Amino acid sequence: MPKRGEGIENNTLTNYHWFLLEKLLSVLQPFYKATIYGQGHKHTLYRWFTTIDWLLRYLFNAKEDFKELQEKHGNSEEYTYLEASAFALWEKCEQYYKYADESAAYYAAQVLLPDKKWAWFKQQFKGNKKKKYWLCGDPKDPKDLGIQGLVEELWQEEYKGKYTTAAA
Repeated sequence: MPKRGEGIENNTLTNYHWFLLEKLLSVLQPFYKATIYGQGHKHTLYRWFTTIDWLLRYLFNAKEDFKELQEKHGNSEEYTYLEASAFALWEKCEQYYKYADESAAYYAAQVLLPDKKWAWFKQQFKGNKKKKYWLCGDPKDPKDLGIQGLVEELWQEEYKGKYTTAAA
């Protein structure tokens, strides 16, 4: 990233280089934490959803930070590169986040936690215009079941009536 003549060829880093490395670390550190958080034998599908959501929040802030730096220093290719990288990371995480729509199991895993239930979704979606209908579905679109509808559909198709609660 640093251009020739800016100290890197002499094996020295300037304050500017350290600043760029610090910014890069601030984006990569959450991925390290998410990796460590997801390790172990007691972790299940519910952690996937909360971890991706957590990463998306970090990446959104990084995108905005790098965009602001790029606008402030328009001729800096380093900030252009960092902004583009943060955007690409955010898009990739968003792609994984959308995988939950392909299987209600991701949502159900979160809802079935006794300490979470629907409260986690309500808290995460509260006040967000874009996510307003994610929980209950869009009343204007009968095909949009929302998360609650997807979880209920999963229960109806996969579990209802298949298992008895009577003692053996």
